[in-house]
Amino acid sequence: SDSLELQSCARVGQPILMKAYDIGLKLGYGRYSQEKGLDLRLLTSQVLPTYHQLDDTVERRNIVAGLLRDANQGIIPLVNYNDGVDPTEVTRDNDTLSARIAKALNVDRLVILTDVDGLLDANGSLIRRVREIDDNTKALCNNNGNGTGGMLTKLEAADLLLREGIPTIIGNTRYGLLKLIENERIRTIFTK
Repeated sequence: SDSLELQSCARVGQPILMKAYDIGLKLGYGRYSQEKGLDLRLLTSQVLPTYHQLDDTVERRNIVAGLLRDANQGIIPLVNYNDGVDPTEVTRDNDTLSARIAKALNVDRLVILTDVDGLLDANGSLIRRVREIDDNTKALCNNNGNGTGGMLTKLEAADLLLREGIPTIIGNTRYGLLKLIENERIRTIFTK
């Protein structure tokens, strides 16, 4: 596939992806509200930065200001890499994007959701805590998929934040965000 075709697919898929996230978050938020006996409403926003914007200090500052404003208003920003506008960046990944934005926001933690329970050792067992990411850690990655992500990009994202003292959690989306954060479900945490 050429980059124009990939960009076209990204532009077509973007609203579908955002709708799926919006629906999923609202369902989860609704269940949480009922469990806690609260009357909470959820509103989401969409932010589509590029790596070029994150490399530019003024643009990055604008992105951060917008994200903080939304969050302070109780709006959950849905951030996705804008690969539909820049042919030089069409194969970039959202794991690195999330780490760069997390670093710019100086967050408490980053949670990366995936379809596995976390980082697995050579025997297929879950590694629950990683304090350092080195070549041996990276060697555990099996990136035979067709996507631009995979566990290696998640490790690179976690490594970027580990150097900043920001923990990263990698866990299976089927467990739900809150249960992963609260350590009620198995996951891998990257922290000193």
